[in-house]
Amino acid sequence: MNIDKTKLKSLLWSVVASWKADDGDLQRHTTALDEILGDKTVEEVALLLIAENDRLEVEGDSSKTLLRDAIAREDQLKAENETLRTALGDLLSLYEADDGCRSLPEYIAGRAAMGKGEQP
Repeated sequence: MNIDKTKLKSLLWSVVASWKADDGDLQRHTTALDEILGDKTVEEVALLLIAENDRLEVEGDSSKTLLRDAIAREDQLKAENETLRTALGDLLSLYEADDGCRSLPEYIAGRAAMGKGEQP
C-alpha cells in the first residue's frame, strides 16, 4: 500500500479528535484525509492494512520457522563436529608413542587442527 502511514495515522487521529470535540475543524481534517486517501475509502484502506498485517504475520511466522530450523541444524553440526574431533583426537593419540608417526604431515596437520578447533 502506497499511503504514508504516519501521515494517515496523524490525520485519522485529527478527525477522531475533531469529531469527539464537535469542533469546526472536522471538515478540514476530513478533507485532508480524503486527499491522502485519493480514490480509496477509509474502509478500503482499513481492509488493505488488515491484509498487510496478515501477510506480515505469516512472513514473521515463516521467518521464525526458518530460524528454528537453522538453529537445529547448527546444533546438529556442532554435535557432529564434536564427534569428529573426538574421533580425530583418539586416532592421533594412537600415534603419540611412535616418533615416526608424529613426523607425518597428516599427524602434524591433525594436531594443528585440534589446536585451532578446525577440521584438517
